[in-house]
Amino acid sequence: MPQGFISESALADLRDALASGRLTTMTFDEHPFEIASIDRAADGGAAVIRIAPATPIAARIDTGRIGEVLVELELLRQGWHISRLDSTTFAANGDLIAVRGNAMHVVQVKATKEPAVYFGTTAPFLKDGKPFFNRAPSPIRATALVAVAESLGQPKYFVFSIAQAEALAQSEVTAYHQKLLSMGKSFEKGQCKIPVASASLAPFRDAWHLLDGDQTSTSPASNSAASPRQR
Repeated sequence: MPQGFISESALADLRDALASGRLTTMTFDEHPFEIASIDRAADGGAAVIRIAPATPIAARIDTGRIGEVLVELELLRQGWHISRLDSTTFAANGDLIAVRGNAMHVVQVKATKEPAVYFGTTAPFLKDGKPFFNRAPSPIRATALVAVAESLGQPKYFVFSIAQAEALAQSEVTAYHQKLLSMGKSFEKGQCKIPVASASLAPFRDAWHLLDGDQTSTSPASNSAASPRQR
């Protein structure tokens, strides 16, 4: 239903509701549509409302924030005390602090609404050999990574020490980039990201035991794989 016609009085009511924020969606046969515009007809006749399919809820959700909440809930269930870092400007390398007994972690969360897991953009590593994690200068450095796949459906958790995550990210990206180069292609100039192979992720599925013990070291993860530029 690309457009519908409406009386002037009803139009006035709708304009008031739209302006006040009380009306953003219309429903026809149980299918939601968003109001794209409300205009007077060009010929001076009945006003016309132009509507468009509503943006799917999943597309409007902050996937990263949902992932953080999912990880926080799972860690709480396992007895960890959690503090959030999302309001801390100098905490660019981590999202949560998890404490249980004598163990403490700064946890970075990577979330997708897809089955695949991504470790971030590849350009800084491919161009300059910069690490994927703990890249920002900050007194807070991640010690663990939890990746959440399918965060809007049935979430799957993959748990790494930050050194393991760094080694895997660099290995996967280097191998993928070399494969592209062998075909005469490259994504070096872009901000691309690649999915991590399922076989590589398997050992880390629900590997919450990797968080046991004190992992509070603030030393940056070493670059276990050299940048393709350095090879």
